[in-house]
Amino acid sequence: MSEFPTVHAGLARTIDVAGDLTVNRLGFGAMRVTGAGIWGPPADRDVAKAVLRHAVELGTNFIDTADSYGPHISEELIHEALHPYPDDLVIATNGSMSRPKARHEPAIGNLKKIISGLSRRGLQAATAEVNLAAAAFDLLKIYRTAPAAG
Repeated sequence: MSEFPTVHAGLARTIDVAGDLTVNRLGFGAMRVTGAGIWGPPADRDVAKAVLRHAVELGTNFIDTADSYGPHISEELIHEALHPYPDDLVIATNGSMSRPKARHEPAIGNLKKIISGLSRRGLQAATAEVNLAAAAFDLLKIYRTAPAAG
């Protein structure tokens, strides 16, 4: 994929995430596999999927994504490129961010509403589950929450 020498991500050693997940310190942020402005599909979908596969080939076993990247595009590409997932691959997805336009919007609710929505398979988590074809997530991150209404 490149004329540069490759280095295995495992050489960066490991780190514990969320208490009980151990991953290589060098992970992959999947925000930029989408289109310009983190919006829409990439110019070349096959190249984006090749980048994802190559990251895993180089020992990356932690991928950070979010439903808001694209929206939905990053997670769809991860699924298309890597499913069925290697046993040691951890995919962390983000919830609570709404992007109806090609820019970040404020968080969509307070933490109580987010957790309530997740328990009903709502918000981005349910969409991410479909996009990633994952029955469960190793790590779900909440961006931030809006202050609770008084």
